[in-house]
Amino acid sequence: MTLQTLIDMKDGEIRAALIENSEAVEVHVLSEAGGESGALYLARVKKVESKLNAAFLDLGRFDAFLPFRHARALKDAGPGKRISDLVREGETLLVKIIASGNEGDGKLPLATANPMVAGRYALSGHLPGKAMLSQKITDPQKKAALSALLDDVADGNSLVLRTNAEAVSEDMVMDEVRDLQALWKIITPEDGKIGLVLSGLDRVEKVLRDYAPHNVDEILINDQVAWLKAKKLVGQKWPDLEGKIKLYDEETPLLEAFGVAEKIDAAISGVIPLPSGGNLFIEETHAMTVIDVNSGTMQRGTSPEGVYIATNLEAAKAIAGELRFQNLSGLITVDFIDLPGKAAQEKVLEALDAALARDPLSVERTGFNRFGLLSLRRKRRGKTLKTMLEGN
Repeated sequence: MTLQTLIDMKDGEIRAALIENSEAVEVHVLSEAGGESGALYLARVKKVESKLNAAFLDLGRFDAFLPFRHARALKDAGPGKRISDLVREGETLLVKIIASGNEGDGKLPLATANPMVAGRYALSGHLPGKAMLSQKITDPQKKAALSALLDDVADGNSLVLRTNAEAVSEDMVMDEVRDLQALWKIITPEDGKIGLVLSGLDRVEKVLRDYAPHNVDEILINDQVAWLKAKKLVGQKWPDLEGKIKLYDEETPLLEAFGVAEKIDAAISGVIPLPSGGNLFIEETHAMTVIDVNSGTMQRGTSPEGVYIATNLEAAKAIAGELRFQNLSGLITVDFIDLPGKAAQEKVLEALDAALARDPLSVERTGFNRFGLLSLRRKRRGKTLKTMLEGN
C-alpha cells in the first residue's frame, strides 16, 4: 500500500490529506482561528450548573465549558455521580482546550480536566492512570520490547505509547516519554494564577505529529517556508520521517492533483456520485447523519433488481469511505435501495463490513430492519469535515 500525506497551505489555513493507493481517505482542516485548541490552562471553576451537569471555567482571557464526561477522571465518578461531586466553585483545575469556541453563536471552547501532552510516539497525563500500548501495535517482538519499556518509565500517571512508537528505537521512545513527563513538572503552576500554561503546537508540527503515519511513503508540502520548517523538525525529533518531506511545486494545485479538492466539493454539496450513475445523499442533523442511496438513471438492458444490487454494492463501499473522509460519527442511518430477498441483503452487508474494516475508528452496525433501514454508530474523534470548513 502506498501512503502519502499532503500538506496544503493557503490563506492562513492548512488542509492535510491522507492518500492511500491514490485515494483520498482523510482530510483535516487547521485554521488560525482554532489556535487555542490543544493549549493548557490553569482555570478557576466559575459556576457549577447542575441542570447541564457541567461547569463554566474562567481561564483568564476567556471562559470555557467543562461537561461531566470530561471531568470524570478527577475523582471516582461511578454511577449516580454528578458534576457537583467532582468540582466546586472557586477551585482551580489544570485543563486542556479540546475544541475551539465560536463567538458568533456564543459557543464556548470545550475543556477536559484530564489533559494529556502528546508527542509523536507517546501521550502523557498528569492524573493517576494506566500505562498502555496502542492496540494497533501488532508486531510481537516490538510489542514485548515496548511493554518492557512501559514498566521502566511508568510513573503512576496516564501514559500511552502511540502506534508510531513501533517504527523507531526504544531509546527514541523513552527519550520522548521522559521529556513529556518532565514537561508536567515545568508547566504545573505554583502561584495559582489562572491563565495559559502551555500553548498549542504550531500547526505544521501538529500535522506531522498526528496525520503522518509511521509507514507513510512521502509527505508533500506546497509551501517552501513550511517545507523547511518540517525538514528541521523531522531532523531534530522524528527520525521515522527523515527523507520523506518533499516540496510540491507543480503547476496543478496540490489538492486538485490528488483528487482531494473534488471530494471536498462533493462532501460540501451532500451528493456523492457512484460509478454506476447513482448517488449518495448525505445530510447531517443534530441527532444523526442520514444517508440515502439513489440508483440514478438505470442502465438499458439491465433488470431493475440487477441495478439495485449493483448500486447498493457500490454504495456500501462509498459509505464506508465517506464516513472516514468526512469524519462522520455518532448515529448514522442508511436507506439503501430496496433489495429482493435476504441473500441480496447479506451480499450488501458483506461488502459494507469489508469496507468498514479499513476504518481506523470503531464502527458498529445493525442489520436491515423491517423498513429496509440500517444503522451505524461510529466512534467520535474531532469535528466533521463540514464543521472544520465552517470554522466552528
